[in-house]
Amino acid sequence: MPTLWSSIAVAKPRISQLATIMVWLERASECPLSLSLFQSYMPNPAEQGATSQVLALFLTRAHLWRHIEFNFKSFRASDNALSQAQLSNLPATPMLESVYLEMSNWDATFVDRVWHSIHALPTVRRIHWDSDYECRGIPAHTPWSQLTHLTFPSSPNLSQNQLLEILRECHQLVELDWDITMCSESSIQTLFLRVTLPTLRVLRLHVNGMNNPGPFTEHLSLPSLTSISILQHFRSPAPRLIGWLKDLLVRSACRLEALSLTDWMLGEDELIEFLASPETQHLVKLSLMLRKITDRMAKFLTVDKETGVLLPNLQVLFLPDYEISEGSLFSIIASRLPVLKTIRIPNSDMLLARDLPALRILLSTGCDFHLLLEDQIDGKLVERRLGSKVLTRLDYYSFQF
Repeated sequence: MPTLWSSIAVAKPRISQLATIMVWLERASECPLSLSLFQSYMPNPAEQGATSQVLALFLTRAHLWRHIEFNFKSFRASDNALSQAQLSNLPATPMLESVYLEMSNWDATFVDRVWHSIHALPTVRRIHWDSDYECRGIPAHTPWSQLTHLTFPSSPNLSQNQLLEILRECHQLVELDWDITMCSESSIQTLFLRVTLPTLRVLRLHVNGMNNPGPFTEHLSLPSLTSISILQHFRSPAPRLIGWLKDLLVRSACRLEALSLTDWMLGEDELIEFLASPETQHLVKLSLMLRKITDRMAKFLTVDKETGVLLPNLQVLFLPDYEISEGSLFSIIASRLPVLKTIRIPNSDMLLARDLPALRILLSTGCDFHLLLEDQIDGKLVERRLGSKVLTRLDYYSFQF
């Protein structure tokens, strides 16, 4: 099956890899290709030479490129000369949809020329610029109207009206990764634009600065939004969610199914109020990275059928550090089975000693459930299927959503 060979990632290129790469490219036949090339930091001359040869092999199949990610790490202009020559006149790439190029320390005019040629492709749908290119300003030749996936940098030189003008052109966006810095409230402009992104399903928002993003997001409507990931570092006190995120969800009339929230200043009371709102009741996945949770949050997450079920569709739950009583973890899980499939918590021998025996008894009938323990020592997760003594180490990032 040629598709088995159509994805190739090369890290720290070496001459010894060339024969294998040639075999993979031949076996991929005419399948669309996903190609990645990662140089090490400050590559030596041997790696530079191997990089150029790997790139030459990739260029022979440019007509089959669908996704490319090339990371060039040399800080010496002389080292980059050959790679620049290879990329100066790209062959036809009629299938290319996704491009990530890291060309830091390359000649700025040359880098812009490469991106200009990529932006001109009618097939391109996803672009990711490196930080050096971003710092020079948003390129005027960006094909906003045809992009479906966009990673947007923090752009202090752009006004919020200009940012909204850009978003208004992105009417095909499906995923948006946005880094936004909010100024002080007194300096926020009066905005008049209303922007609807009709097909946006996934929003990742990193908020810095002085305030929450409400003065900006109040001009957005996202009717197809199903997943939102929020990392908040702004410095103003509460409210941190109720005043902007709830309003965005109400205005968008969307069906939110996945929420990932990182905010070390968010209070438990505000979080509970938000999660009890009608706009969150379709959540299937919930990930919380906060200072800690207490028995109050544990009680909220425990289903009480007499008072009504909150978050009735919850299947995946990631919890932060906790100070909860004996039996609280058991109560959360037991009350949400069989809907709940996975829960992840920081490792705690004391908590497991108190709750794990009861959970094993509860699930001895073979219930489909996983308890994931976050090992803080080596940055890995330990997956334990209840009722089994087998522990399996899994990469942490495999469980992000």
